[in-house]
Amino acid sequence: MKDLKVVYHYQAKMESTAKFGLAKNDLFQTLGVEFEETGIGLISCHIPVYDEQKNLICDVTINWQIKDWQKVKTKV
Repeated sequence: MKDLKVVYHYQAKMESTAKFGLAKNDLFQTLGVEFEETGIGLISCHIPVYDEQKNLICDVTINWQIKDWQKVKTKV
């Protein structure tokens, strides 16, 4: 995960649900040419969260950096 942003619209007072899905083919299409050339890409996922009464509680945006584990640099 590169970053996470949450914009709140309504106070949650009951159970809330978030759903997100992305097919493997859509993932590679979204990552595009940069991923094919460098093996590193960024994908932005928008996830709305609704309560039981269908009120929009918040919008969540998660940016994922996608790359092979061999390209991951860790801090010591």
